[in-house]
Amino acid sequence: MEHRLAERRSVCLVVMLHYRPLGLVRGRILNWSEGGLFIDTGALRLPRNALVEVAVAPVDTDARRSLRSEPQRAQCLVLHTQDHGAGLMFINTETRAYEQLMRRLEPAAPDQAVAAAVRYGPEAPRLGYTA
Repeated sequence: MEHRLAERRSVCLVVMLHYRPLGLVRGRILNWSEGGLFIDTGALRLPRNALVEVAVAPVDTDARRSLRSEPQRAQCLVLHTQDHGAGLMFINTETRAYEQLMRRLEPAAPDQAVAAAVRYGPEAPRLGYTA
């Protein structure tokens, strides 16, 4: 039985994780809620209670402006791990960075999930390599 305070939303969105012992690690957000994210990390297994920073690239129709834009970032704690992913909890939801990340994820949910299903099918590639 799940004890979630917020509804989970499916998405397929590339994300960069900064985990101090390894540096930058590329992953994919599979679902999110106001409380956290589940990220496909491929073969990499993050330890429970590790602190990580999540960075999601901004979306902008003007490619030049998008390249100059800063990614939306949030500090997270690894709550649980599975074979190819980790469940992360947002640490501080009272910051501007958290609000920006929520605005970035909200429009991505329906469109990105459909695009990922069309592009990848049921067997999406694992993205657990370091950058």
